[in-house]
Amino acid sequence: MMEALAKEIAPGSPSLSFRRRQGMRASKKRYFGYEAVLGTIKAGKILILASFAILLLALGHYFLIVSYFQHREWVKNQLELQLQVLTKNLRFIDRKVEIASTSGRSFNRRNLSKV
Repeated sequence: MMEALAKEIAPGSPSLSFRRRQGMRASKKRYFGYEAVLGTIKAGKILILASFAILLLALGHYFLIVSYFQHREWVKNQLELQLQVLTKNLRFIDRKVEIASTSGRSFNRRNLSKV
């Protein structure tokens, strides 16, 4: 044991305290190195979560907002078609009384059916 200690303290070789300090520096580098790796892992998780959130927003936009506007457009078209049908029906009802008076048939104005 004394020989090992004597070899470590041999002239020209670094002192024992210097070696210990070097070892502590190396362990600190290792520790900070692991911390840096853990930091990149956290950053990677954050990046994945952010990407997932953006994907959810895009899908939500497509399925909710786009489908809402498509339904809104369909409702507008249906209302326009109903308006056209109603105006056509009103024109026919107005003419139905005229047609009935010329043909000699009488119609009740409330339900416009034959009496």
